[in-house]
Amino acid sequence: ANPANRRVRERIGRLLLQGESYEKAIAEYRRLQEEDPTNLEFVFRLGVAYFEAGHFDKAEEAFLKLLELSPSEQSARFYLGLIYEEREQFEAALDQYRQIAETNPEEIQSRVRIGYLLGRLNRPSEAIEAYNEVLRIDASVTEVYLYLGSALVQVGELERAQETFRKGLSLAEENQDEFLFNMAVVEEKRGRFDDMVNLLRETLARNPDHYDALNYLGYSYAERGINLKEARELIEKAVALKPDSGYIRDSYAWVLYQQGFYAEALEQQLKAAEVVKDDPILFDHLGDIYLKNGKETEARESWQKSLEVVGDNDALEKSLREKLGLP
Repeated sequence: ANPANRRVRERIGRLLLQGESYEKAIAEYRRLQEEDPTNLEFVFRLGVAYFEAGHFDKAEEAFLKLLELSPSEQSARFYLGLIYEEREQFEAALDQYRQIAETNPEEIQSRVRIGYLLGRLNRPSEAIEAYNEVLRIDASVTEVYLYLGSALVQVGELERAQETFRKGLSLAEENQDEFLFNMAVVEEKRGRFDDMVNLLRETLARNPDHYDALNYLGYSYAERGINLKEARELIEKAVALKPDSGYIRDSYAWVLYQQGFYAEALEQQLKAAEVVKDDPILFDHLGDIYLKNGKETEARESWQKSLEVVGDNDALEKSLREKLGLP
């Protein structure tokens, strides 16, 4: 093949990738790779094009071939980790990221992914170690403070979590609303309602479309039976921003229930239950709403379902047993 022509086609392939024309990039890099099967760049870029196009099996094949040709090619391992994450093969993903971390003691992104996956696997203590390792390498990686704080919340270390979020907020040039929102959640867990409200309002001042903050504040009011008009406005905005969220629909149903609109509340709660099928609070709400609509049988069925998935929520379990007339 003409080397000059190949260089032109290489440039075309790169431009197609940059322009997100992934299927055309795949066709170009497949032709290039057929002409030069051991060219590492062609194999890598073909794998990237497959990955971006969502052809994960073909992408895996390309990156495994790249590792056969060049076992030290850590970018191939990183993409393999991402592919295994897409398939929810979290242990396989962890294995790839750990091999990168062992090879390069200063590499950050693989350690961030390790922390994230350990969190997904409900191993927050290990996630905390991974995130602390990242910060030992580079204390300016602001998003890691968000992940570390969330892991600390998982293990109940609320003071350390809040300190971590504050540190991240002081460094963050972007996503300040996410730090403020998470700080509000910590204050709620510490029983500091007014502080939570202030932080949620600050979150919304930075980002008026932060649907989690809209929902959290609205639901907090609805749960206490206060500021119901504002609560409904907040939650209706959250629903408009995130109509597929079952948890936001649950909040909407609950504020309607608190306002006495029982038929409308039932309509919204049934939509929520179609999306979220194992949340005990949601089904407790559904039972209460059914009861107000005169549907006692359906109410008891919902409370029973809530009881089956109640977990370690002792207060909710006690309430459910009382509703069901159980010891």
